[in-house]
Amino acid sequence: MEDKWTIDSGMEKIENKLATYSLPNKPTTFGKDYDFPEDINKLTSQELGKWMFKLASWKGYSLRMASVAESEASLVEDAYNVLLSKAASEVILEKRINKELLSGRALASNPDLQKLKVRFMETSAEVIALKRVLEIYTMEIEIISREISRRSLDLKIQEKGLGVD
Repeated sequence: MEDKWTIDSGMEKIENKLATYSLPNKPTTFGKDYDFPEDINKLTSQELGKWMFKLASWKGYSLRMASVAESEASLVEDAYNVLLSKAASEVILEKRINKELLSGRALASNPDLQKLKVRFMETSAEVIALKRVLEIYTMEIEIISREISRRSLDLKIQEKGLGVD
């Protein structure tokens, strides 16, 4: 007989499947606060390159973490909905009530459902936070990329003697 399914066993299966892919490990500088340069013009090309690679490695690792968090949020939401349906079917009804009230009663009377709801709220919030972090890295990578492109164009213009004095 197969073991009883749990969210944690579901997550273990997802993480085992993800482990079959080449995924980025946590960069050594990950998790440390940093000051993004306010004047990117002052950076050397080598410094720009270092920033590009650092941000790309952070973004790659954050995407890995986001995939795990989104998977967990999805599993928790599905488990919550199943348990909610079961608990709602067990609520004794005195009269006709709407779905929200029925869900509220089921939630109020079932501690397991309450724990799942909290876990779903936490994992959903984590997914949202990770998406914002990824937006930051993406924006900063784009800024550096534009500066590298601008410098490259400036160099080509200078080589052709088209520079403005």
